[in-house]
Amino acid sequence: MSSAGKTTLLRDITRMLADTFQKVVIVVDPSQEIAGGGQVPHSCIGSARRMTGTTKQSKHEVLQEAVTNHGPEVFALEGTAALRTCGHIVRLHAHGMIYVFRTCLWMCLCG
Repeated sequence: MSSAGKTTLLRDITRMLADTFQKVVIVVDPSQEIAGGGQVPHSCIGSARRMTGTTKQSKHEVLQEAVTNHGPEVFALEGTAALRTCGHIVRLHAHGMIYVFRTCLWMCLCG
């Protein structure tokens, strides 16, 4: 489902959660397609924090680093298919974290 606005919707929800609802939002963005590739994240994510990780870090390692260092209430990330990352997300969700996935969110909204 290309060019359907999935990433734009993710950005808007991220910005609203961070700015309007004052949530601590971490954008896990290793591909730099959500918040851009510059030194400063694009303004489209509002006051949410962006974590890109390093080229050697997997998403679950970036998630763990975010939990350890930033105390997020909400994670925003592009869809993931890696089983290890999914398992890590399930464990973090058990501790009350909220996740917004680009692909899953779109599927929930559109059926």
